[in-house]
Amino acid sequence: MNIKKYLLPTVGLLGFFYLIKKAVLVNNVVFRLRSAKVDGNILNPVLKTTFDIFNPTDATATVSNITGKVYANGNIYLGDIISYQQITIEKNGTTSIDIIGNLVTSGIVSTISNFINSSNVTFSFVGSAIVDGIALPISIDYKF
Repeated sequence: MNIKKYLLPTVGLLGFFYLIKKAVLVNNVVFRLRSAKVDGNILNPVLKTTFDIFNPTDATATVSNITGKVYANGNIYLGDIISYQQITIEKNGTTSIDIIGNLVTSGIVSTISNFINSSNVTFSFVGSAIVDGIALPISIDYKF
């Protein structure tokens, strides 16, 4: 009878600490776009990207379902990046992941035109990832 009296508060307290640790993890995981290059052909252009994912906490993290849209100069839609890979990031570690995205030809043409006119293009990735079961928004700018 005494065990039941202490079991529920103990389980509740452990659950609370687990949720706090996950919230700290999600708020500290950092996504960076290391590289991006256009490949493929004019009918089927693709964007090859490499993301670095940094986990500065003392717990391992599992990242999956990285999805988002790629824009040039904030308003020209270039395409989608989708990865359903499941990646484990060690504590206080960095992991790189290569993701290939499908591009829209009209967006590429507009971007090339803008680059010729201003010689300045900023690529943006706006999306999300699942980090240990919690959706984390991602917004990355890459100046070219």
